[in-house]
Amino acid sequence: MIGMTTCMRKNLERIDLMSIKLNLNILESLIYFWEASKSGEKVGEKYILSIADDEDMKLTYTKQFDKDSVRKVLSAISNREKLRGNDKERKFWNNNMWMMDDLSFMRDMVKPVKTLAMKKINEDLDLKEDYELIFLPLCDREKIIKDNKIILNFFKVKLDPMDYKKVEYSNKPIYDYIEEVIENLR
Repeated sequence: MIGMTTCMRKNLERIDLMSIKLNLNILESLIYFWEASKSGEKVGEKYILSIADDEDMKLTYTKQFDKDSVRKVLSAISNREKLRGNDKERKFWNNNMWMMDDLSFMRDMVKPVKTLAMKKINEDLDLKEDYELIFLPLCDREKIIKDNKIILNFFKVKLDPMDYKKVEYSNKPIYDYIEEVIENLR
């Protein structure tokens, strides 16, 4: 473009770089936790605290479910101890045990999340700002939106029992759900 100033070019470049990025850090940590705990390994407190202390996990905490709740539940699972906790902690314990009960099903749930076609989502949406899509193990909430972070509850990912390639979230195809959430943020 003739006559375009450096400032204008930089603004155009900035607009072109807006995207939604996938963050699976805590999910990856939990995959290790579930597999190690299922095989009888003791997962150390430092590892458990690294999950509970994670900045993204902190965005999900409430009065009934906080950092200590995560530590207590994951420690009880790793140590094979009975959990004495509130309703949210018991729900979190139950969901984690569900993942450990059938590791192959857990891997089937993780696979479509890990392979989300973020490029397709980025191309389909005309993004004006950056977003971060994070899958976390929430107790019961469907989603949490904090600033430009979209936190989805990994435990709410649903696979079609007849075709694991069909993935839903909140009774919608997962891509449609993500696009709808982003559209509503604008």
